[in-house]
Amino acid sequence: MVLKSGKVAQAMTYLVELGPHGEVELPEELRGRLGLKPGDKLLCRIEGSAIVMEPLRPRLEELLAKEPKVVVSLEEFHEFRRQLSRALEGRA
Repeated sequence: MVLKSGKVAQAMTYLVELGPHGEVELPEELRGRLGLKPGDKLLCRIEGSAIVMEPLRPRLEELLAKEPKVVVSLEEFHEFRRQLSRALEGRA
């Protein structure tokens, strides 16, 4: 398997069982290797006859824990939104 970075990844295969309500429990080793924790979100898609699951990164908690790069007051935000709306109306 070739990653987006161009590196070749070692493929690992796990056998999991589909529960009565469609749930899949990922093996502990797999969760550990990917750093998955309870509550993490996975993006699922179908590729041919395969189900591909990718962790959504970064976690929302990680983003919220960071200091914001820009601080904008609510009034500034609303003014920017009004200006943007006026600009977009002029393009229609």
